[in-house]
Parts: sequence; structure tokens; C-alpha cells
Amino acid sequence: MIEALRAEGRVTVEALAYRQACALWTKRDLAHQKLTDNITPSEVERLLQSPDAALLLTGSSFDPSLEKRFIAAARESGLPSLTVLDFWSHYALRFSDADGHLVYVPDRIAAMDKRAHAEMAA
Repeated sequence: MIEALRAEGRVTVEALAYRQACALWTKRDLAHQKLTDNITPSEVERLLQSPDAALLLTGSSFDPSLEKRFIAAARESGLPSLTVLDFWSHYALRFSDADGHLVYVPDRIAAMDKRAHAEMAA
């Protein structure tokens, strides 16, 4: 998706990656900035405060703690957010806090098919 957005040339993409994504993206020669799990809230805010930032686009991993921090910061700053689902399970876990409250739901969620959409909605 990032490669396609960059190739289209209508938008500028600043790719941020962590954990396994760094190795995968490096292998594909996909330019990105490496993030660590211990990134501070102020660093997250700084990354989202680019004057050209128009959208936060995230994946949704099984342990989406970093994505949650970015979604919360985007909401706080008024930056729209879109998360792309990558698997057919753990829908609530991807967007909830430790108590199970859905507090990290992005503005939009892109589901990979009708089954994922229906299961997530249920």
C-alpha cells in the first residue's frame, strides 16, 4: 500500500515502522523511520504535527499498543485516522484499553472483505 501511494505521486508518505515491519520494509527497500516500543507521547505528538500531515494510516497488529498511541494522539490533534485490518480476529482487542473499552477506534477502519466487516461490526 505504501509503495502504491508513493508511486501514484499525489501524496507524500512518511512511513514509520516498528518491530517486524522494520526488517520486512528494509528487505523491500521501502524507506521508513524506525520507531521503538518506548516512544514517548511527546514524540508521537511531534511526529503527527507536521504541517503537511493530512491522515494517520495504521495497520492493526495483534499487539497494537503503538498504533493505539498514535490513534489517540491523532484524535487529540484533530488529525483523521484510518486503520487497515490485516486478519480476521481479535477485532475488539485491536481498539480497546485494558478494561475492554473501545477507546482507540480510529475515524475509519478498512476491512479486507465482507466477512471481516460483518464480524467486526458484530
